[in-house]
Amino acid sequence: MPLYEYRCDKCRVEFELLVRESDIPSCPTCQSTKVEKLLSVSASPNVNSAQRDLPMVGESCAAPRCCGGGCQI
Repeated sequence: MPLYEYRCDKCRVEFELLVRESDIPSCPTCQSTKVEKLLSVSASPNVNSAQRDLPMVGESCAAPRCCGGGCQI
């Protein structure tokens, strides 16, 4: 079941729910079924920001899993 974010039109509470297509979501605070599905952005790791924190060894980084430690950031 996918996780969706909603905002209640009645009490304006934002909440997340696991829902199926056949389910009608309702607000956990006031039980209203007049809710708006919010646009959610999925999280993904930013590889470049993680690599900036790696110690540098000579002209290449010290990350063994990144091209065997031979990348040149």
